[in-house]
Amino acid sequence: GDSTRAAMLSSARSRLGRLSLASALAATAGYGWSSSVREDAVAPHEGEAEARRRAVASTSSASTSLREDGESLLVLARAVKNIIVDVSGSLGSSVSGRVAQVLTALSSRPALVDAMLSSNDEQLVRWLLDQLDKPAECAERRGAEVVLAQMLAAPSSARLLLSHSDLFPCLLDHVVRNEFSDISGALKVASGAIVLGSPSSPQVVRSVLDVLLESQVGKHQGSSLSHICCWALSCWAKQEDSRPTLLGLGALGAISEVLGRGPSLEDEDRALLLGAAFDLLSHQTGRLGEDETKNLLTPIIHNGAHAVANLDEDLLACAINCLASLLETGAILGDEMAKEVDSIALLLKLVSKTFFIEADLCKDSLRAALARFLRASASRGGKVRVVDEEIWIPRLMSWLFCSSKPRKFVKHGERGDSSDRVRLSSLEAVAALMGASDEGFGVRVAREWLAHFGLALCEHHEREAAKYERGGATIGMLEERVREARDAVAELLSACRNATITAVHPPKLPKGVEEVNNANLPEAYAAAAARVDEAMAVIAAAKVMSALGDLLSDDRASQEWFLKSGALGMLHKITSAQQQAGEAGGDAVQLSTGTDGALSRLLAILSVHGRYKEEIGSSTYEGWLQRLSGSANCRIRSNAERALLNSRSKPSGSGKCLEVRDGVHLLVPGAEHHLRLVESCNSGLVGRECGIEADIVFVHGLNGGPFSSWRPGTEKKAKAEGKQSVWPQLWLAKTNPNLRLLSLEYKTKVFDYEGAQHSFRELTSEMLKKLSAAGVGQRPVIFVTHSMGGLMVKEMMMQGAEKDDEMTDKSIQDIVKNTKGVVFYSTPHHGSWLASASWNLLYIRGLKDIVDVLRPGPYLEELNEFFKTFCKAQHVPVLSFSESTQTHLMGPSIVKAEIVPAESAYPGFGEFHMVESDHIGVCKPLSNEDPSYLKVERFIKTALNP
Repeated sequence: GDSTRAAMLSSARSRLGRLSLASALAATAGYGWSSSVREDAVAPHEGEAEARRRAVASTSSASTSLREDGESLLVLARAVKNIIVDVSGSLGSSVSGRVAQVLTALSSRPALVDAMLSSNDEQLVRWLLDQLDKPAECAERRGAEVVLAQMLAAPSSARLLLSHSDLFPCLLDHVVRNEFSDISGALKVASGAIVLGSPSSPQVVRSVLDVLLESQVGKHQGSSLSHICCWALSCWAKQEDSRPTLLGLGALGAISEVLGRGPSLEDEDRALLLGAAFDLLSHQTGRLGEDETKNLLTPIIHNGAHAVANLDEDLLACAINCLASLLETGAILGDEMAKEVDSIALLLKLVSKTFFIEADLCKDSLRAALARFLRASASRGGKVRVVDEEIWIPRLMSWLFCSSKPRKFVKHGERGDSSDRVRLSSLEAVAALMGASDEGFGVRVAREWLAHFGLALCEHHEREAAKYERGGATIGMLEERVREARDAVAELLSACRNATITAVHPPKLPKGVEEVNNANLPEAYAAAAARVDEAMAVIAAAKVMSALGDLLSDDRASQEWFLKSGALGMLHKITSAQQQAGEAGGDAVQLSTGTDGALSRLLAILSVHGRYKEEIGSSTYEGWLQRLSGSANCRIRSNAERALLNSRSKPSGSGKCLEVRDGVHLLVPGAEHHLRLVESCNSGLVGRECGIEADIVFVHGLNGGPFSSWRPGTEKKAKAEGKQSVWPQLWLAKTNPNLRLLSLEYKTKVFDYEGAQHSFRELTSEMLKKLSAAGVGQRPVIFVTHSMGGLMVKEMMMQGAEKDDEMTDKSIQDIVKNTKGVVFYSTPHHGSWLASASWNLLYIRGLKDIVDVLRPGPYLEELNEFFKTFCKAQHVPVLSFSESTQTHLMGPSIVKAEIVPAESAYPGFGEFHMVESDHIGVCKPLSNEDPSYLKVERFIKTALNP
């Protein structure tokens, strides 16, 4: 009918219009991009249909601006794509070729390519792939190859293209069938920027393996093809859902065969195949057979040697990772594979000699691989001996400490190793070495860790000290601490080496010593030597931990470095050894006591770090700390209790948490109110409702100590600080158990050979901050001081009373406001003649800033005048005592003098008493009936209840 014919005619005209438009677009756009001479429009032929004439005219008039107008290009791209989608099946060869020219031009613009692929891209990709099946001389195929190659050259469009599961097999098939192709080069370039998705089918994997095994590596096309296949295997091996397919099709066997081809394989492709093998081995369930392992080991070792010879660290890292995976899975057998094990050991020696002759300059990837290999070797428990621990353990420690170092510690121009992969691999390797089945070996590794960290920390502090002018009080103290730490570290390393030699090669009887029947002298001699070496190592380790405690005490960044490097694992290993030593009894108990003090202090210092509180308070350490909290040693008992309290303390609503820091000791560690205080602060009650009536803070003087200064007068001074009982705990705590008794500790060495001093004001400021962190100031405070400790408390009051709100913390001001009384034992309020005597260099040869404070002068008078005004304004009572007998100046010598005379011990206000004692014993009552003690007890009661 007429209507049917009209519809058919309209459809034909519409189709003809679209075909004409496609031809016009192709011709015009192709001319516009290819012509470098003419830019004027081409006139349409006479007699064309009206629709085609309009299309050609409009397109031609815009051709000169298409190159500059991005939006016009995008419109053109969309139009071409729609034409291809609608009528691609009916396009003639000439039109199709011209459309390919348009796509070639458009594909050079990455933004346009992304737009073209953003929607309906399945049809576009399918059309392009269909063109590849056409004869090589076809314009459509040539255009499609160029289009795909250009699209693959841009990472964004390459990702979009390769996201189609059937694209890669088609491209691979095209590359295989065509010796030279733009697509092969483009795929090789794309492999450096993108990761393939999972293979569409097992057949694709089989094709890649077949091509890889059969490709001619020597040819240009074969090289690209091999790289593409290696890249595909490397990508697929990283994906969990692809690994079973690869393993099921024998990918490991194919990889070992290809790796064994020799030097014709590119190093980049070797690294890809070794990486694929590593991923497959790392996730394989079950162990490889002996023959399969040997077939894989040989090319891996050869490629590792090839990497060493060519200084290719990336390739070497891949080979070492594969060896580590084989060790971890137990595929490498010591006895059955002796030849291969010897080859691995030789490879490691080559690595050591090649990369670590003058300095440790290897890349992070190689460091991480070697650390993983060391961990795998340690996990085998000595069944496969391929590592020389004497060479590699120090390097492992160095990598660990370098990669854990805080950024602020890395100086300008120094290599900053911030790779977490290196740190974690090294940390795991050290943990595996310390957890070795040979307990003695694990402890030696822990001690070496301790020594090498001590060296690293000393080097850091030496660099920091070099930035400042020598001679300052703070720098002098730091330098002295670093010297002490270095001496202790050297002693520990020597002890560790001796212990290792004794363990590996037991000593023999000296020449001339005759054997005695049934005496087992060789065994007894070796056992005695081992015990001596162990004792020396224990003593040296305690010294290093004590020195580290001094260096880490107030340095949060160094503490974080210490923890991040695995300090808790090391301390746990040493703690376990100490527990076993304590259970053994005998001399080991005495040795363990010295180590317990250093260990407990370190844990107390580290327990203020939020991320590690849970681990310190866990069962790993809790039982040991609970045992130490009942120690007869006051210092150990205090440190253990501080560690437990800090580990349980949590930030309150204000973001702060209670911290009993290093330098603040608990004189009654077992008191229940300590834990109630922590619970109160955790709940945001700011220390209220914990049953503590007041804080009594004891501050010692020069050459005093937090425990030794407060022992009863009837108890002779013990050799080690902390072994004494203290009268505040013996008497004051029993009289009023609701008092929290704290004792401050600060370094006050007076002899020059013992070290320099902190600035007095700086030291006082630090003590104020520590008291504030411990919650002092939240309730009434009474200070009990001896000698220079009294001047420090007066300086605290002056600093806390400063009116600069921006400079003075409110919690520090609270300490001043809540001070209810001060007790002075022989405090030189007006100075001491000894500090200014002309002959004092014989006694105090290294007087620094702190001792200068003791000289009579304007500072002391100004300080005393301030304190007098302060006490009057705040109604703070004062109780002062003065010595009445002379003190031996240099031990039990005939030289005696009155160090603080009564006129200096009396501040000019408050209650004052003379005590029948010298300067050292004035603060040590003989009993709870001693008037000097009873006056203090009564003073505290009156001050708290005026």
